[in-house]
Amino acid sequence: MVREESGERLVIDRGGVPLRLDVIEHTATAGPVFLHYDLPDDHRLQVRIAVILAIAGTKPIPCRHPQLANRLQSLQALDARAAGASLREIADHVLGRGDWPGDGEHRKSLVRRMIAAGERMVRAGPRAVLQG
Repeated sequence: MVREESGERLVIDRGGVPLRLDVIEHTATAGPVFLHYDLPDDHRLQVRIAVILAIAGTKPIPCRHPQLANRLQSLQALDARAAGASLREIADHVLGRGDWPGDGEHRKSLVRRMIAAGERMVRAGPRAVLQG
């Protein structure tokens, strides 16, 4: 993240594909972030939409480190919970929009497991995040 007078610039690694986000209001460090997109209707519109779908997780991007990605999602879920987000809000933010709570409450259960995994990693320290 780089802070500038005009806002923050973030680079997010989505499975080895770097994506740049410009934060023009508030800050990305304040807790869970919900994105709003303003897109010009020009010759690059389709490219911009593809990037948004990649960020949202609705367009698959091959992940070179799926276990690390899962651990990072667990930490995101824990951070969102600590900021007061509901289980449903966490599911929408971390996993993308979907049926709530899902068949057999699978999404709700998954979010609970993610939060518990995040808590275990925080207790175990940074090595637990990097080594699993």
